[in-house]
Amino acid sequence: MREEFSFIIRDKVIGAEDIRKLASLFDGMIAEYVLQWYAGSNAPQRHLRVYYAIEAVDGSKYAADSVDIFQAQGVLDSKAIRNVNMTFHDWDRDSDASVVLADSGSSGADSSIGVGGSDGMWVNATFRRLTECAISWEPQNPVIRRFRWWIGVPVVWATSWVCIAAAIAITNALGIGSLPSPLALEVASISFLPVLAAFFWGPIFIDGLWPKVEVVPVPQHLQRRQKRRGQIKWVLSAIVLAFVVGFLASLAANVIGK
Repeated sequence: MREEFSFIIRDKVIGAEDIRKLASLFDGMIAEYVLQWYAGSNAPQRHLRVYYAIEAVDGSKYAADSVDIFQAQGVLDSKAIRNVNMTFHDWDRDSDASVVLADSGSSGADSSIGVGGSDGMWVNATFRRLTECAISWEPQNPVIRRFRWWIGVPVVWATSWVCIAAAIAITNALGIGSLPSPLALEVASISFLPVLAAFFWGPIFIDGLWPKVEVVPVPQHLQRRQKRRGQIKWVLSAIVLAFVVGFLASLAANVIGK
């Protein structure tokens, strides 16, 4: 009876050393497998395949049958990575294992671990070892990803005030009356389109900067995502501060007015 297990990797930041550690574990697992089932055998292992591959964001692809492809100062340390693949398949004994590490911000694909075979003990042990390694990786920023919709609230608030000011300025400049005249309301409605854009596009933008799986063995000069994060944090901090100050000022005005 064949057994299959799969694990979807989510909310993780995967560094170069994480990939090398997992590749070493994967390679050691294959060595143990070959020793267990093919030790002393003179028969050629024509149906046993081991495959490692790297795809960079610039479209270049690299493949090998050994973990040397992940060596230090190699592709992992010189390219922005889109995905990494590790594959093992033994057609004679119907056993296979695969690892896909995809930067969801650049590839959109899922990262996963899969193991299958007719030897239940091998399947369970291999799956457990690989998933335990993946679970130990650094988590992606949990606060920003969990509250990415709520983060858009101060952005929408700030955009709303800008749109209100713009609507008033436009209606006054064109001499079409003030709110709530029909034409002025129409202008105000059009000016609020950026508010809707901020509400719906904000979480997507955050997903691009803090993807659910991020492969980060990127040279310093290629770390555009990290630089943009720093800029966005400053902008969000300023908006939140303005939101808080405005709320407190409004509250104080109401108290004084009473």
